[in-house]
Amino acid sequence: MLGQTFIEEYADHDDPVTVIDQKRSYSVKAPARHPIYENFRVKVCLLLFHNHLLFLNAFLVGLISMLSLYKCEMLLLVDI
Repeated sequence: MLGQTFIEEYADHDDPVTVIDQKRSYSVKAPARHPIYENFRVKVCLLLFHNHLLFLNAFLVGLISMLSLYKCEMLLLVDI
């Protein structure tokens, strides 16, 4: 994309440090690719983390249930 085309479409780029050269051709695809893939990686990571928490929660519920049953069995075996 030419710098001139960018300025015509967007007017500004909100970066006080860099200057847009109107005659220069800028690569747009490669810089735009990183945030798109990074967003995908973050969503996958969150999904895996969420699934891990669901698995851990189910495991803990099962463990508590098993321990409760074990405790009930122990109470039944004790002579009162």
